[in-house]
This record gives sequence, structure tokens and C-alpha cells, in this order.
Amino acid sequence: MRELILHHRYSAGLAWDTSGFHNHGVVHDVWPDQGAIRFKHPSSRIDVPPSSTLRDLGGFRCSVRFRLEGTNANARYNLAESQLSFALYIIPGFALKATILDGNGSWTGPQTGPLPINDGNWHRADCGHDGLSTGWLALDGKVVAVRSDVPGPVRPVGPNGLTVGHWPEPVNNYAFDGDISEVWLWRNRPDSPLDKCCMDDDALARAGAELRRLGYDRDKLRQLLTEIQGIVARLYTHLPAAARADVASTAPRLTAAFRAGDYALFAQYAMHLYDVLVAALGQQAVAAALGGVDDLLAPIAKDRRLREILPGLLCGVPDVPPRKHDHRRHGDPFGGEPAEGDYPGYPPANRPPGWSDPK
Repeated sequence: MRELILHHRYSAGLAWDTSGFHNHGVVHDVWPDQGAIRFKHPSSRIDVPPSSTLRDLGGFRCSVRFRLEGTNANARYNLAESQLSFALYIIPGFALKATILDGNGSWTGPQTGPLPINDGNWHRADCGHDGLSTGWLALDGKVVAVRSDVPGPVRPVGPNGLTVGHWPEPVNNYAFDGDISEVWLWRNRPDSPLDKCCMDDDALARAGAELRRLGYDRDKLRQLLTEIQGIVARLYTHLPAAARADVASTAPRLTAAFRAGDYALFAQYAMHLYDVLVAALGQQAVAAALGGVDDLLAPIAKDRRLREILPGLLCGVPDVPPRKHDHRRHGDPFGGEPAEGDYPGYPPANRPPGWSDPK
């Protein structure tokens, strides 16, 4: 489900986070202006330090309400950029662009043609990425650009954190010129993979101990998680529709299991993704894509004691597939009712063509 992790209202000239996650911003060379903050100098910016909630975004959505006063058609005006993670900005020609530092190490994402955003009126830009391969842009409630060839995962925010109205570096580049009144940031956080009523704490503890016996500490699992996400994202566009739906449901649960420290569930979802890829693409293609990750997965796949522990973690039922995500209950990045928390007031629009929507 979507979880609001940052919400700034600049009506008082402060960058106070009302989401409850304490992602407050530090203002530099800006001042209050009729319910917003005015950005007028090359050094005008709001910096949000890195935090645990910004570290693993998975899929995300960012929204900025702004009024552009800049008239330089050759300039880039940043709305929000998280260092080494994602960026939302106005490019020369008064068009919008949203990028992530993708799985191939390049800044890629959707962009629009010229838009009427320099008309002196208030607008709201939304962008997001599903964590796999699809990035999107919306303006004033309408999706205006989509790319489905942007390999994830969305990377953790870098040591300079997230910056509003500027880029995250100290050099005065890409400064916004005008007013910004509100900023939102969501991460995709899936439901718990286990029902509380059937959670076997002893079984989880035993499985976690077994994984630690095999040398899987948190750092090694983080490495494995990052590499698996990158590989799955690169292979995602080659999968048939049914496999895409399965991957779209399983991948965020893999991240959730890691965050929760449930090493056994992490192993279960990692092997499930592996099995889905092999069934869809064949053993040879998957082995070639896995590279060094195959060495990391080998102990999980081959250790008999560990494989005996994994079944039964979900109420004793072997080979239980991951639970499907119910968008009717929990919302989705492109529309519907929000799952919880504050909401900007409208969805961007209907999901764009090609969006993989698990049933």
C-alpha cells in the first residue's frame, strides 16, 4: 500500500513534515509568500536530511504544487530531487521530466513536450515509478508521459538527502524561480506477508537462525536484495503478462521481508521470483542474467534443512503463493482512494496503457 512519508506545507514559511516521519526540511535563502515559500536566488533551497524512511523507497510517488515565475526557456528548474535516487524538474522549453538513477546506472525517465506551466498560475506535478520498469508524470491531474523501459529498483536517497527547489549538491545549479506551497512523497509499502493470527514466532526464529548459520547477515541480504531487484527489473519487460503480475506482487514483499528482518520470508520470496523467471524465460537465460547472484542464492536453493523450514511458515501450508495485492482496498499509484494518510486531493488519472496491474 502507499505510505505517506513526507508532507510539507509551506504556509508558515517552515518545512515541517506533517507525515509523522520527521522528514523536516532546512530552509536556505527563501521567505514566506502568501501561503507558500518564495524561491528567488540561485541559493534558494530546502534540504531534507537522509533518514530511514527515505532509504528504501521501492516504488514511489512525489507531488509538488508550484507557481513558476522564471522566464528563461533554456533553464532547468528543479522541483524536487533526492540525491542518487530520483528527480522531478522542468527542462528547457518549459516541459516536465522525472528520472531515477536506474538499474543500469543512468538517469532515465519520462518527459513531456512544452506545457503551459509558465503562465503565472498554480500547477501540481506528480511523478512516480513502480520499482520495476514503469515511470510516469502527471500535471494537474492528468497523466502526460509514461515510460515502461526504466529499469528499477529506485535507489536509496544519497547522503545529501532530498532537496526542494534546487539540486542536492552545494553548487548553485537548477534553482527554482517562483513559489512552492506543498510537497508530498510516498513510498510503496506492501501489506504484511503474514497474518498475525497464524504467525509462528518460533518457526520464524528458527529459520532466521538457520539463515544466519549460512552466513546471511543484514549486509549480505541487502546486497542480495539490491542485485535481485536490478535483475528482475531488467528482465521484467520480457515476461508474459501473467508472470509480470506475479513479479509485481512478489517484488515489494521481498523488500518488506528484508525491512522486517524476516530472513526466512526473504528467502521464500527470493526463490519464488527465481522460479517465476525460470518458468517464463528458461533456466539458461536466467542463469546468464543472475551472474554473481547465483552464488548468493545457491545456499538457499540447495540447503535441505533450510528448504524444510521454509514450508509451514504460512500456517503450515507448503508452497503458498504470495498474496495478491488488492488495489480496491489499498489504492494504487495511478488512481482510486488512498489507503491512509493525507492525500493531495485528486489522483493523477487512470492508469496508463501497459501498466501491469496484478489481479
